[in-house]
Amino acid sequence: MPVKVRKNNIQTPRFAAAVQNAVLRAIGDRDGAWEVEIHHFTKDDAYKILIVGPLPFGVWQRTFRKRDGATLGQIRQAIESAMPG
Repeated sequence: MPVKVRKNNIQTPRFAAAVQNAVLRAIGDRDGAWEVEIHHFTKDDAYKILIVGPLPFGVWQRTFRKRDGATLGQIRQAIESAMPG
């Protein structure tokens, strides 16, 4: 079942697509209903990724800050590590 992106408020279309693609690739092709929200906080230049999946996965969220050196690769790796099996 495809992952549903409920929100992606990153203003720059190219970067919005790049972050979304990293998140979707990290989740991969999985059974069940999966939903994603990508929140960009301009004041902090941070990105909060929220993923809701079927049980036993449930809900996962993490905030990545540019000042901490967050990269697309780190976002993808963090999500891949959180995915079941």
